[in-house]
Amino acid sequence: MVGYTNKAHSAALAPSKRAPQRIGSPSSTDLARIQDNISLPNLHFEIDDYCSDWVYPPDHFDYIHVRRLYGTVGDWPEFYKECYEYEKTPHPSLASFDCIADSMPYSHLAPGAFLEHTETSVTLMSDDDSIPHGSAFQQSNALAIVCGQRFGKPMAIQNRIKGWITEAGFEDVVEEVFKWPLGDWPADPKLKDIGRWNATLWNLGIEGWSLRLLTQTHGWTADEVRRWNKDIRNQITARKSHGYQLV
Repeated sequence: MVGYTNKAHSAALAPSKRAPQRIGSPSSTDLARIQDNISLPNLHFEIDDYCSDWVYPPDHFDYIHVRRLYGTVGDWPEFYKECYEYEKTPHPSLASFDCIADSMPYSHLAPGAFLEHTETSVTLMSDDDSIPHGSAFQQSNALAIVCGQRFGKPMAIQNRIKGWITEAGFEDVVEEVFKWPLGDWPADPKLKDIGRWNATLWNLGIEGWSLRLLTQTHGWTADEVRRWNKDIRNQITARKSHGYQLV
């Protein structure tokens, strides 16, 4: 898993001891060691920057899973080239591989392997125009896009992923899009439950997502950010805005 360090999700990809594996056990990368101390014998975490040159040998992965990396990658076409066939001078650590010339195209994915990218939109929308003009929800849409533009790493990527992956050379690209409600406003029991989970995610994460971004790219004070965070949480609780994201 690239850049996603939630152990519960990573563990779901770890094969059982009886499951056949062609290439080792799954690994997950991030810039820092923030995982809990629970360990699994068939899963390991690596500290690495996925925006730098990858140092894995050719045909190393059977499956690459990418999740919620909006705002972290400056050049997405380049990122997908790393996953697929990419012509470059190999990293010195790969010098022992006879199959690698001084500069040649090679792939980090084995033949027949898969890339999966799960991403969410950063803008909230509604089907009934229930997000009021000037509300915290509407404001968050513009702020997210402008923040990404100002620090050079786009946030609004969810609707561009299929095109980038196709341009990188992948075949049989399939895109599935789902609505992800924010809050328990849906009448459908399944969507209501999903909305509750998403509301929990926003309530717990909004300060971490916005504090540094808004103070550094928009010049807000920390108190201003926290007041805006409170407005977001209040709008979620009010249930009058039937907002959802796309995933």
